[in-house]
Amino acid sequence: MGIKLNWDDQTDQNLDAVEIYRTTTPFDPNNPGTPLATLPGDATSYEDNTVSVGNTYYYTVAVKKGEDRSFAATQTQGYYSNLGPGPKTILRGDWTCGYFGEIPNEKWVTPVDVVDKIKSVLAVLTGLNFNTSSTTWHKFVYNGKIFYTPNNQLIYSTWQNAYNAGFLFGEDGFGELPTGVAGNVNQKRVIEIDGQRYLVRPMRMTNKPTTQYLTTQEDFYDGEWKATFARLRKDAKAITDPMIRPRFNDYDSLVYCGGPHLAAASAVATANSANIESIASTALTANVNWMIVLELIP
Repeated sequence: MGIKLNWDDQTDQNLDAVEIYRTTTPFDPNNPGTPLATLPGDATSYEDNTVSVGNTYYYTVAVKKGEDRSFAATQTQGYYSNLGPGPKTILRGDWTCGYFGEIPNEKWVTPVDVVDKIKSVLAVLTGLNFNTSSTTWHKFVYNGKIFYTPNNQLIYSTWQNAYNAGFLFGEDGFGELPTGVAGNVNQKRVIEIDGQRYLVRPMRMTNKPTTQYLTTQEDFYDGEWKATFARLRKDAKAITDPMIRPRFNDYDSLVYCGGPHLAAASAVATANSANIESIASTALTANVNWMIVLELIP
């Protein structure tokens, strides 16, 4: 079973053909490439059975009559073997960056249970402070990853203590900084909930590699934080400010946080505590909120 596309019957247009285009990056109608499939003009559906698990695709349907070709709006579709617990349909956004909705603790797992599981896999607990007050989990998809995050930070600590615990980078390795290897603690921590495995890591502030400093609003915009969790807070400027994405929800306020990226040799890059849509920095010696992500491992 693949991805099924449907469109309205256009028999009355006497079309010569219907073409299906598929890309893994945003579709360019000025350079469409070769159609994935060419169908009769009266076709109203197509099933793509050549998709690969864990990928997100851009599909565009084109109608052709003579030498004229007209492209419909592009739609995104994800193909995942495991969507994890909670809602299976994207509520807002799309498969490149989408929000499935909320999961109350009682419908999945409590933060107390999750914190206990996290503690059991960390390298050390020194300097870590844990918070189990969250009442709700939020489910997202971003860059091909499905993940869950609570509505409050689960951990706060200094950057170094987070690194020493082994969850800061969320990767099987020591982590890389602009100055070189971050240390000697492996940064991959995995927990299990109801038979599903999850990578434990903080929300990331940018898509840039951690070998680069995060210093500009533009790089901050292009990142997991502003693309997902920050969009849960209502913000009237989202209508007019191109650096603020359309909203997913209408929370009055959200907790700020940081991630593995540095803003300078002595500071961690964070969201601004007074305005989470703006970039800020915090001294490496100060405690930072870590908005913990549970990234579903297929």
